Amino acid sequence: MHGVKQVQPKLEDTNLAKYGGKEHHELKKGAAQTEPAWKGCGQAPGVQVWRINKFKVEAWDPKQYGSFFGGDSYIILDTYKVKDDKGKETDKLARDIFFWLGKKSTQDERGTAAYKTVELDDLFDGSATQFRQTQGHESKEFLALFGGSIHVMEGGVDTGFHHVKPEEYKPHLFEAEGLKTGQVKIQEVPLDSKSLHDGSAYILDGGLELFQFNGSSANMWEKTKAKEVLLKLIEQRNGRAKHYFLDSTDDNPAFWKYFGGKKIALPPSKRAEVKTNPKHHTEWHPSSTKKVVRADIKGLHVTFAPVAASPAKVLKSALDPKGVFVVDITDEEKEHHVFVWVGASAPSQAGRLGIAIGQEYLNQNKLSQDSVVRRIKGGEAHKHVIFDKCFDG
Repeated sequence: MHGVKQVQPKLEDTNLAKYGGKEHHELKKGAAQTEPAWKGCGQAPGVQVWRINKFKVEAWDPKQYGSFFGGDSYIILDTYKVKDDKGKETDKLARDIFFWLGKKSTQDERGTAAYKTVELDDLFDGSATQFRQTQGHESKEFLALFGGSIHVMEGGVDTGFHHVKPEEYKPHLFEAEGLKTGQVKIQEVPLDSKSLHDGSAYILDGGLELFQFNGSSANMWEKTKAKEVLLKLIEQRNGRAKHYFLDSTDDNPAFWKYFGGKKIALPPSKRAEVKTNPKHHTEWHPSSTKKVVRADIKGLHVTFAPVAASPAKVLKSALDPKGVFVVDITDEEKEHHVFVWVGASAPSQAGRLGIAIGQEYLNQNKLSQDSVVRRIKGGEAHKHVIFDKCFDG
């Protein structure tokens, strides 16, 4: 149902070998405490972001939070207050750690991001929930950290935000696309008239002139997110950039000069609108779209075995606190999720291997490498309704 034919990564690309070796064991909590980037992090509610630069972790400018380069890898820490049974916030802190992999990020950067995510988790005694995210396939939890959408730019650490003269600035075109709030993605597209159609909203960043261009059938969520990005760019330029809001009927020469100087007729939307059953969300239960397997770890090898002959009915009590389990589920919107549940009494190495175990599960089952992988700890607070709904009692 969600299998994808593709070349599978080598074992070393999953970092499974690294996590089990001598280097892995040396980089535990003591080493995490010596990493300058982690100093003082996670001590108060909020989001913190770091970018990987040549095996090093560097703080990302807070003004750029929500903006990422597709050629880089990032680590994101979300610290929040745990809620009690009545939904009231307590003074106890919990943490989610995400590592985000740009499509053109190097394998070294990807490996460093995964490795440093484990190290950051060590700082909190392995209690955080870990997420692996790939560009274009971000989870709702990740997008929610940045107001429901992110802003992905071409380039990477070697290009960065350089201070250039206006005449040297390379303009960028971004498309805002999504069918509902919280799911709009803003992706850089080629600065070419062929990138334009009437079904999306666009942001044209010309350095000292900024444009929002709304296609005639762009929806309200796309327009809203595009405006948020435009206002953020205006703030980043300290208000010095001129800005314009246009629709498909405008023939503003300043805008169209980037596309050959002449207004063009836009083709129809490239997407197909999704028709949904309004009852679908209330009736959905993942029993028929899930698998629950136990992970058996022996050295660098992992095998998976179903926990029951009929995985459609699985009780949460079947999760052995001493073991590691993978819950594979497709939600009501046909998005694929892999949860790696690590029992509270499982060996400490199992917790550190969590994301790598999920990656190996994808490999062995020939599933999409873009599936969201989460590692959660048994007995620790988490906020993942989909996982809880997987069980029949």
